[in-house]
Amino acid sequence: PLGAATLPTPALLALTEASLAEHVAKARQKIDAGDHAGAITSAYTLVEAFLKVLLRRLGVTFNEDEGDIRKLYALVAEPMNLSPSGTTLESYLKTILQGLKHQVSGLYELANKASDRHDRRYDPGRRHAKLAVNAAFVLCEFLLDSFEAQQARKARPGT
Repeated sequence: PLGAATLPTPALLALTEASLAEHVAKARQKIDAGDHAGAITSAYTLVEAFLKVLLRRLGVTFNEDEGDIRKLYALVAEPMNLSPSGTTLESYLKTILQGLKHQVSGLYELANKASDRHDRRYDPGRRHAKLAVNAAFVLCEFLLDSFEAQQARKARPGT
């Protein structure tokens, strides 16, 4: 099981699907062990660390001490053209991207009220922990895929 509330950044520096899957598997072990609040914390920490690594890779200046994933996600969304307000996006993509933005906000709220990051307002159930972990994985996987696609596009001659 993931022993601490923080994730080792060296594994995240690879920005690979395998490194994401490894962290999600550890969070799922917490769920199976009944540590639902800890699994939510792990999901939040994964998203926070992943967004910071992505911001560094994008060359975006940000506050390294920032722990609010809503702010970090907003900083990532702009340079990656993933903002729902983007003018070049189709309406169906804007709807999905707005949903991702809400997903980040929901994870932020859940982690503040039901994780072991802060004094809990309620004890989360297994379903809440699974939702947080799966949402974190989907978000990070999509961002990773988008980042890799954009990097590949930039590397092609003539683009």
